Amino acid sequence: MIPEKYRNYMFNENDFLPEDYHVDDPEKLKYLKIAAAMISDDIDILGNPKKVQESDPDLWLLDRLLNKEEVKLLTSFKKKRTVKLSLEEIAERNKLSIDETKKLVDHIAEIGLLEFDRENEDRHRQYFVPKWVVGSGEYMMMNGALTKEHPEVATFFNYASSVPVGKVAHMVPPGGGGLGMHVIPVEKAIEANSEAVSLEKLSYWLKKYDKYCLDICSCRRQQSIRGEGTGDIEDYWCIAVGDMAEYLVETHKDAYYCTYDDVMKVLKRAEERGFVHQITNLDGEGKIVGICNCPHGVCNALRTSQLFNTPNMSASAYRAHVDTEKCVACGKCVEICPVGAAKLGQKLCRKDGSQVTYPKTELPDLVKWGPEKWNKNYREDAKINTYQTGTSPCKSACPAHLAVQGYIRMAAEGRYMDALKLIKQDNPLPAVCGAICNRRCEERCTRGTIDSPVAIDEIKKFIASLELNAENRYIPECGNDFGDEWGDDYKVAIIGAGPSGLSAAYYLRLNGYPVTIFEKNEEPGGMLKYGIPSYRLDHSVIDAEIEVIKAMGAEFRCGVEVGKDVTIPELREQGYKAFYLAIGLQNGRKAGIENEEYAKSGVEFLRETSFNHEKTLSGKTVVIGGGNVAIDVARTALRAGSDTVEMYCLEGPKEMPAAADEIAEAREEGVTIKNCWGPKRILVQDGKISGIEMKQCVQVYDKSGRFSPVYDEDETKVVPCENVILSIGQAAVYGDILKDTKAVIRKNGTVEADRVTLQTAEEDIFAGGDVAFGARFAIDAIADGRAAAVSIHRYVHPGQSLTIGRDLREFIELDRDDIRVESYDNSPRQAPGMRAGKAKDTFDDLRLPLTEEQVKAEAARCLKCGATTVDVNRCIGCGLCTTKCEFDAIRLERDMPQNTKMLTAEESKLKAIIPYALKREIKIRFNKK
Repeated sequence: MIPEKYRNYMFNENDFLPEDYHVDDPEKLKYLKIAAAMISDDIDILGNPKKVQESDPDLWLLDRLLNKEEVKLLTSFKKKRTVKLSLEEIAERNKLSIDETKKLVDHIAEIGLLEFDRENEDRHRQYFVPKWVVGSGEYMMMNGALTKEHPEVATFFNYASSVPVGKVAHMVPPGGGGLGMHVIPVEKAIEANSEAVSLEKLSYWLKKYDKYCLDICSCRRQQSIRGEGTGDIEDYWCIAVGDMAEYLVETHKDAYYCTYDDVMKVLKRAEERGFVHQITNLDGEGKIVGICNCPHGVCNALRTSQLFNTPNMSASAYRAHVDTEKCVACGKCVEICPVGAAKLGQKLCRKDGSQVTYPKTELPDLVKWGPEKWNKNYREDAKINTYQTGTSPCKSACPAHLAVQGYIRMAAEGRYMDALKLIKQDNPLPAVCGAICNRRCEERCTRGTIDSPVAIDEIKKFIASLELNAENRYIPECGNDFGDEWGDDYKVAIIGAGPSGLSAAYYLRLNGYPVTIFEKNEEPGGMLKYGIPSYRLDHSVIDAEIEVIKAMGAEFRCGVEVGKDVTIPELREQGYKAFYLAIGLQNGRKAGIENEEYAKSGVEFLRETSFNHEKTLSGKTVVIGGGNVAIDVARTALRAGSDTVEMYCLEGPKEMPAAADEIAEAREEGVTIKNCWGPKRILVQDGKISGIEMKQCVQVYDKSGRFSPVYDEDETKVVPCENVILSIGQAAVYGDILKDTKAVIRKNGTVEADRVTLQTAEEDIFAGGDVAFGARFAIDAIADGRAAAVSIHRYVHPGQSLTIGRDLREFIELDRDDIRVESYDNSPRQAPGMRAGKAKDTFDDLRLPLTEEQVKAEAARCLKCGATTVDVNRCIGCGLCTTKCEFDAIRLERDMPQNTKMLTAEESKLKAIIPYALKREIKIRFNKK
């Protein structure tokens, strides 16, 4: 249970927070109180300890890690940091031999409660007691052996980096007042800024030192131990310089010496992965001891500004600003922003001509500040992508939230490979989607409120055509955050090689995981290949994009049915740590009517004709169903030899679930559609179908919107025919895939999976796509595959939460009814051409992509609805946003030069906090009047 005094801070049930801690030895307790007060500054004006209780973390930590003699030795320093003693001086103070002293000192230093440097004339080691943070807290967390034996050290580090800080955070002046860490921007973002000073550049600090080491990130390790990891796995991300490098390596922390070039590689990789550079800020303007590369969700230093809403604690001198004319609302700066300062908004005016204004985070400068002003949800809030007023409808409507404005702008500029790379950040199968997407982006396109929506999908199809030529394909670099591959201890099995499985494989391989895709069919592709006719999606298109995933290193095992040829328990024995179930819905649903066994299943019919283009039908064919699959079945039935094809569906013309353009294409090819009819029974004569009896449907859905058809049983008709194909829904075929697992099948036949994490009741099995959420579209399955990859990445590493600090990828659409568009390119929508031939007579896709000239003309029709906006009160000036912008639309400006001021920890109270607090208090009182 979390004690009441810690309720406003970030603790959980895994933390060690005893309220009745007791030290049996009264003499040791006396020394513990002195040592704890010394390190935590908890002393009165005479230097006597006060307030230290046995249950305080400052005390129990020392008690659990040190014996009485070691605690007593610590107290001999009298003060932390400023009293620096040689081994001989420590021995003299404690009346011990050199050997005895060395043994004690080495052990305390190895734990992390003593530090040394060589800041003296003859460069000998001098020892001192460090601060808790930045200091012992980090050093202890870098000691892997210690944290395994004493996981409560993680609780202490969490405590020391938050509870004491929370008491003063609102009184800290710009620059941080020498209290901890300080954001330093991406150097490339400020190298052209004439106002930039040397203290603001990593190159300046690195050139001051000739000794470096890489060490384990304390924050990543701490949060993993506490079960609050955000998928940022511990590794050697932190850089120690000068004497600190020697201290960490020689006291056996998880650290190793490295070269300047090694350091630069780590810094470059950190920027690529979205980690904030921070330097230590407790030794004034002449010294740092380390550089950290921090992820937003686990970093204690970033938390000090974000939890308490006090950016002075860590922000640099810079703030990000957006050139809205250049910005295309691609959202990549928003995704990488560690604190949620950048969000997507709109650049179009409201109807009344006014600009949308955006709120700024309240700061403690002019108001009283306390826990009621803190933000315990800062990790989640940092991943909110849009303001409530919304952004571009195209990006919002797409289930994968592609950077539509972005790739359209690149296409207009002829940057086709750049456009392809941008698309594939969010959709690894753009050529597939270019052929079959249901175009929700176009349905909501703002241009459609004026005349016709931008032909977004056709532009994407043109760009993605680069994938079809092996010489032009984009094969992304694969690797984990540190640029390495995860080993076989992290193998992932994907069951099903359809769009969701392929998407999951792409993103898992992108992050360096060994991935095996098991597919029971002889070829990968799932329903893309076995359920969508080739005249809509040519097999060569699917194969081209699968080849990219193969080139990335994914292994495909086709002709293997999991549950039959190999089981999940057997795969676990082979070392697979997680499973993604993405088998789709491979069977047709039954209608429950007389003589149904004589009818064909629409799904099975499409499977049969996916590779066999012979004339297998004759006479008249009746297709039952009104969705997109039924449309495919009807059009395929014509190509398979039917003389005529009639579709019967329950819905009225406006209710049909099939896409309007696909309905139109079916009618153009000769399919007749009959609305408001349902099947009653199939008529059979001499063992063959002779017709089907239909009954009038008078209502499809009840008042609550639930599917509940009502028929007029007296209004019937017989339709003579030779073939009946039922396409009224799809069902999963599980076989024994889930045998001996806890996964639950819902009443509707789908597998239960969490909507966000996709995790099933069996913790190592995740499920997505149609098998989890019912029949939808390829782009929905693709989005699920990406979400599954995020969850699996977090799952396979102990201590990672599947939800904390997760980007839910939720986007809000702007109000299309409250915009003013004053000028725009009035060109008509471009239409693609067609190859020669009669559509209903061929299984070839006769649709051509747009020409390059058409693409540029169509791109000019975009209204450029969205743009990024930056809350400068929340921005910490890290510059990561500038690294992701492909349009030079976001830059850093030196708005807060006072933030570069660096003080020592010893100067903090008198030179920073007290003067600033007094000025702030005066402002608050004046502001009230």
